[in-house]
Amino acid sequence: PRSSIWLSSPCTGGSTWQRFNIKRGDLTQQKIKQLWKGFEQIWKSFINIADHAIQHTIPIYIEWPRHCRYWHTPRVQRFLRKHGGTATNVDGCAYGLVSPEGRPIKKPWRIHCISSTLSQHLNKACPKDHQRQHLEGAATRRSQHYPQQMSSDIHKAIAIDLGRPTTFTAAVVDSDDESVDGDRVVYAPVANTTL
Repeated sequence: PRSSIWLSSPCTGGSTWQRFNIKRGDLTQQKIKQLWKGFEQIWKSFINIADHAIQHTIPIYIEWPRHCRYWHTPRVQRFLRKHGGTATNVDGCAYGLVSPEGRPIKKPWRIHCISSTLSQHLNKACPKDHQRQHLEGAATRRSQHYPQQMSSDIHKAIAIDLGRPTTFTAAVVDSDDESVDGDRVVYAPVANTTL
């Protein structure tokens, strides 16, 4: 295959916090309903593309937080049963995700893969040897971005899945874009080099 598909859609509607937030009143309930509507639109578009791609053994990756309620929706469960694949659980702190104060943030992600070796390359769990920052406020926004080591491992696995060189150089770029919180990591393959 010459391409792959990565779905990492906004997960706010499926957050476990919404069990509590929904009790805050009509306005909050409407916001949560809109978030779910957005998820449903994205998912519908995704499966139209993914079903076709899977027929051609194009690697598929779906990423949401491990406890996101989207994983348990009938349509997602139906898709996963139909196409199989493997899931890998990773913790942000194991890949260097930290709060603005430098404290490790666990951020439990799950990535479901179809026609992929990603779960063999990306599987670090929290070593439980540190005190973690609770995921709230500014820490939540920061956790929307993958840590550099996790991004590197993802890119290497995708390169393997696509039969391409697997050595990457990484450059941290200080973002001037105010819509991006923190630094961005840019990856470029190193020509004619493999691990």
